[in-house]
Amino acid sequence: ETAYHRHIANWERGNLYLGAEFGAFIFNNKESGDTPQPSTGQPIKGDLDARVWYAGPSIKFMMGEGRFKYFLGAGGGYYRLDLTESDEIPRPTCTNLGLLPCFETKRSLNRSAMGGYASLGVDLAAFHTESGWEWRLRLEDKIHLINFGSLDRFSLGAGHLSGPINVIQVGVVAGF
Repeated sequence: ETAYHRHIANWERGNLYLGAEFGAFIFNNKESGDTPQPSTGQPIKGDLDARVWYAGPSIKFMMGEGRFKYFLGAGGGYYRLDLTESDEIPRPTCTNLGLLPCFETKRSLNRSAMGGYASLGVDLAAFHTESGWEWRLRLEDKIHLINFGSLDRFSLGAGHLSGPINVIQVGVVAGF
């Protein structure tokens, strides 16, 4: 995730920041085999990958003094889903010079939706530079609320894909 937030208000209990975020999360099922699809009982053969990215405005309320700061956040915007089922191609027929595995896409689906999230987290101040930059370690739990709608075009009887989707993030934050 990449984000930019600007301080907009200082209140007795904390500071309010307004900004924007761009993030992504990936769910990879690398279990090749005959995993049955829960809704239809039909097997999923090969790899099933779901990639989601999102972008939009966000707000954070930071509390605490010293090394530890706690925050609540929320945001919303545009979400994009790419769902793919693929099989790895064996080496003799793969022609990419052996650098990466080759895959054959069996089916794919792209969906867009508007959505949002709520989050809570903690920042731990790691160190300050002489130029005024502060580096912090961040642990954040985000709950994304999205409804991508029906997946029947991907697999008949697959149902709907909607949130909540819980994503736990660990990262580094830098700023003044």
